[in-house]
Amino acid sequence: MREFLSWTALSELARPSRLCSTTRALTRSEYRTKKGNVMRFAFVIIENERSRKSVVEDRAAHRRGIEEWMKRAAAEGYLLGGEAFETESIAPVTIRRDADLAPVVTEGPFAGSDETLGGYILIEAAGMQEAVEIAKSWPATGESLEVRPLWEAS
Repeated sequence: MREFLSWTALSELARPSRLCSTTRALTRSEYRTKKGNVMRFAFVIIENERSRKSVVEDRAAHRRGIEEWMKRAAAEGYLLGGEAFETESIAPVTIRRDADLAPVVTEGPFAGSDETLGGYILIEAAGMQEAVEIAKSWPATGESLEVRPLWEAS
């Protein structure tokens, strides 16, 4: 059975009281003051054969890399949260609409099995360029990340 990686739990783990005494996480207002106007972004985590192999070969090292990234992201003030999807024991279900707009239910991921959605991370950044730089710091665990700006209601 899979040991869940809960990014929300990891971001709680990275709260200032849980970090070493020399590291203090920025509050959201401190981050916004430092960065000015910020946008929210989602990092869509895409698992693939290489990332699945990383988990199989050394689950603890794979997890440790992600936990360290989460702690650093929380300490630097841009992490908002995120979650991992269950991808090992329960298959997803895709619901599409046919030509008559009737729902069609299919067991399995929407895009096939070579790449699957593994989870998401929510961050704040000054813009797309900063969000991409933050995404590039994701640990070398094999996943791909898609950086998506979140729609903001006006």
